[in-house]
Amino acid sequence: MSDVFSEYASGKRAKVFNKLCCFIQTIPGGDADLELGEHTLIADLALDSLRLVELIFELERCFDTEADEGLMVQARTLGDVVSLFVEECQTSD
Repeated sequence: MSDVFSEYASGKRAKVFNKLCCFIQTIPGGDADLELGEHTLIADLALDSLRLVELIFELERCFDTEADEGLMVQARTLGDVVSLFVEECQTSD
């Protein structure tokens, strides 16, 4: 059973990460040469707070869930953001 769950979580994680990267790459004025990975620091993206909120909103809309705002403030890397959405998607399934 745990193998099935880990495959599900891994697939969901990749889907959330890919969608997040797509949203980031559409932001005007972003660093097109910055290689995005789960360890990429949010601070390195040079996003203002409005852009970050827009990214979160797009992910919430895309995955039909709401992110925990308190935990979202603590996110430091793209992987942290992905983890929050994967957990939210699992609890809403």
